[in-house]
Amino acid sequence: MKRFSLLLVVVLFAVSATSCVNIEKKMMAIESGMSKSELLELMGRPGNRQVTTDKNGNVLEAMQWKTNTKTRITVYVTNKTVKGMQTYEILTGESGFRTINWQEVPDYVIEQRVR
Repeated sequence: MKRFSLLLVVVLFAVSATSCVNIEKKMMAIESGMSKSELLELMGRPGNRQVTTDKNGNVLEAMQWKTNTKTRITVYVTNKTVKGMQTYEILTGESGFRTINWQEVPDYVIEQRVR
């Protein structure tokens, strides 16, 4: 019984570590201009999704995923096209996703990748 419990703990740890690496690899594949359907196919269902419209009637979406225990990624979609992406670290006491402040949504994309 102890061997089974230890094996179960090892398997669960390996799966969780692999999923963090996989989502970080997927995150690097997100490109400005890709379609919403391509994004969802790549990343899967978001953990959080918030929607609004701008003054011109464009649909603005913010989709958020967990990348590890502290990091979250937010991808901004306008009219079913990826327009930008941000990551943030959750603070002590936070557990879920932040509410989007639509005034802080990036107007343009600055890409910075570390290899």
